[in-house]
Amino acid sequence: MATITIQKGQTLSGIAKQNGTTLDAILKANPSIKNPNLIYAGSSLNLPGAPTSPVVAPKASVPTPPAPVTPSSTVTQRVDQISSPGTSSVPPKSTLYGAEVPSSTSLFTKYRSELGLDSALKSMQDNQTSYLNTLKNLPKKADIYAQEKAKLGIDVMQKNLQSLDDRLATMELSIEDSEKDIRNRMTQGGGLVTESQTQRLVASEKQPLIDTYRKLLSERNRLADKLGVADASAKESAGIQYEDSTLPLTIAEKTLGFQKDQYGVLGDLLKQVFGASEKDVANIIDDAKYGKEQEKKDAQDVIDRAIKLANLANDTPAGVSYDIGGTKVTGKKVSSGSDGGGSSSDIEAYALELLNNPNFTASNVPQNIRAQVLQKRDQIIAEANTQQQADAAAAQALKASQPKITAQDFGAGVKDVFTQQIPSLAKSGFNTSKNFLKGLFGIGN
Repeated sequence: MATITIQKGQTLSGIAKQNGTTLDAILKANPSIKNPNLIYAGSSLNLPGAPTSPVVAPKASVPTPPAPVTPSSTVTQRVDQISSPGTSSVPPKSTLYGAEVPSSTSLFTKYRSELGLDSALKSMQDNQTSYLNTLKNLPKKADIYAQEKAKLGIDVMQKNLQSLDDRLATMELSIEDSEKDIRNRMTQGGGLVTESQTQRLVASEKQPLIDTYRKLLSERNRLADKLGVADASAKESAGIQYEDSTLPLTIAEKTLGFQKDQYGVLGDLLKQVFGASEKDVANIIDDAKYGKEQEKKDAQDVIDRAIKLANLANDTPAGVSYDIGGTKVTGKKVSSGSDGGGSSSDIEAYALELLNNPNFTASNVPQNIRAQVLQKRDQIIAEANTQQQADAAAAQALKASQPKITAQDFGAGVKDVFTQQIPSLAKSGFNTSKNFLKGLFGIGN
């Protein structure tokens, strides 16, 4: 089994066609691929029935349309595969600040597939189609009623009932006409017949007709009752059959309701998972960005430290060495004095360093000027001691030369300030102001 590297713009169908195999065979050889429409450039792909030497699949300049595949078993195609064939123009991954992060589109597609939203949507669409087909093929209640009427013979009974009604109506006319006919015959015969005799004669001739009429009427009523019962039974049976035929619609409506609720829950879950993934991607980007900035800062710190160490080496006299954080810095500055000695400024600088820095010892001073530096250090110490002694003597002499002030002397001084000095200063200030105003405005004496 050979292995290839998936290139940007390729599809599994196109790779299968290029390598003389099928999409189904590639999916079997790569069980980790759950979505045949979601593959990543740079990933490895196993090719069934190919040479064992690994090869790199050629780059696809134009997306190859999916080759027709005949699955060995019934396959239900997902909604996203139906609506979005081919390769998406959005890259599944991108690189930011050196970190590989998935695109929002690939994340959304991945989680939508893993949570089963596509299959849930497909199930709803299938149930909707089934519901519409059932509704379209639903029988009419009138047709069911007509079938039940024919089954119970109601149409025949209605015809027989109408025939009986017609015969009863004819007999009613015959009974009425028979009495008229008897009276006309008796009148035409010229016989003397009393009314009582006439009525008995009419009754004797009408009675058979009346008996027959009553029999037909009784038969008609029985048929009407039977017809009413049969019609009620037909209507009830038709209603039951119609309700039974609408039962799949009720089940489909309930199923659609449950599926919509499930789809809503999955949608909410998708929002939560997708939101969390976006935060994770943002954190990856921030970490990568911070890492890049930290790398730049660290590099700049190294450069700055190298420059500072170089400047320190240039400013340090030759032969002097320092240990700066584990890095040895040796001085490169050459002294300008003659006979190998240091300049006066270098000697004084080393002497002050010996006095002020407890970590700086005579061994850190160059050998050629060490004696001069030690002499200068002792000179500075001696001068400082002499100056300190002179300052102390002067302070003592100043203190001894100042007379003690008594309370009487203090009172006299205060009196002199308030009676002599302050009035004198006030008069002087007044004269100065008067002369200023006179010169400015020409006023005053």
